Amino acid sequence: MVQKANLDDGKSVINLLALAMESALFAFGSSDEKIAKTIFCELFKKDDTKFSHNNIFVKKLDGKVVGAICFCRTDKEDELLKIGEKYINALGFTSSLKVEGCGKSLYIDSLAVDEEYRHKGIAKELIDEVCNEAKRLSLSEVSLLVSLQKPITQSYYEKLGFKCESELWLYGEKYRYMIKTV
Repeated sequence: MVQKANLDDGKSVINLLALAMESALFAFGSSDEKIAKTIFCELFKKDDTKFSHNNIFVKKLDGKVVGAICFCRTDKEDELLKIGEKYINALGFTSSLKVEGCGKSLYIDSLAVDEEYRHKGIAKELIDEVCNEAKRLSLSEVSLLVSLQKPITQSYYEKLGFKCESELWLYGEKYRYMIKTV
């Protein structure tokens, strides 16, 4: 069953989502992976940041987090990032996080499934739950970015109904901005 993350899920969620974030993880303010994950952990514990446990769904099997998806409303993303920047600054770091979503949708920031559990429909379950959350929030679209370096991932999203709206550069890489109507 997919459910909201809780504080006890922190370490598992951060290790999973850090894989999906790749180099964007370092936008938390440190080029040291361990420090960047520690900063991520602090943001996860808060109630009012983009990377809060409140903005993450998890899939658990036998009590183990095997998948996680981080999301936020695009019309609240800037505000959530600014709050997160204050926390990051208080830790002595400077964030280079940027607004990634646009318009008025529920934006999927990152999605990851444990390697041992891939190809079992977990990513689809997590995306479906974000789509359901969008409906609960009276939003008609879900959006995400996919790197041009990941054509297989883009194809997967297209099979789930996402369509490319535009292309943009972010964190030194070119991405496609994709939207799905829900």
